Amino acid sequence: MTTIIEDNQLNTELQELYLVSKQWLSELAFLETEYEFLKKRAADLLATEAHPAEFEQIAAIGIRYHDLKQTIETYLHQLEPLITTASSALHLTLIEQYAGIEKELAGFTEELHTTKSTVLELTKAEHLKIRQIPATPGAPTLKK
Repeated sequence: MTTIIEDNQLNTELQELYLVSKQWLSELAFLETEYEFLKKRAADLLATEAHPAEFEQIAAIGIRYHDLKQTIETYLHQLEPLITTASSALHLTLIEQYAGIEKELAGFTEELHTTKSTVLELTKAEHLKIRQIPATPGAPTLKK
């Protein structure tokens, strides 16, 4: 279903949708830095190879990030002509897409933070294990 845009209030609403979408891209840029940090911390676990599930989660997050970014950019491209052209056809699916993207972004953010917490806990545990490795028999010890 389409509607012809001739109303200034509707145009204002479309501009708000556009600005919110731009904000989503900014949030994703921040989350990308968190993702890069997560990958670096996970590299500490790579040496142990004891946590393959976490590496799969990190890879899935990377794929989900790129898909979400592409979805938001596509949504922005759909909004641009509706804002710039005086009488464009408005598809009501834009509202459904908006709600879907908003939900996806919230889920992505939650997944990233949960995985980040897990990886940080695992790297901390691995770090503690390394510190607790007993000295090898016959190795010199410090005398007091």
